Amino acid sequence: MPQLRGSLLASAEEIEQHFADALNLLRSVRRTLSDLLDRVGDGESGLLKEVGLKHSELESALKRAFEAEERY
Repeated sequence: MPQLRGSLLASAEEIEQHFADALNLLRSVRRTLSDLLDRVGDGESGLLKEVGLKHSELESALKRAFEAEERY
């Protein structure tokens, strides 16, 4: 029985780490997207494609966070 309990604890720790990683990814993508939007606002051209790509990354990161939260 102790092995099962240890296994469950490791699993809970892995889930918690996955959730923390997902939040860190969200923060990183958010900062990058914010920086890109600031540059677009300052008149720098050619960045809207990058903004679109970062938007896709943000959606993916949100999905990962929701999935991790459900397990957490």
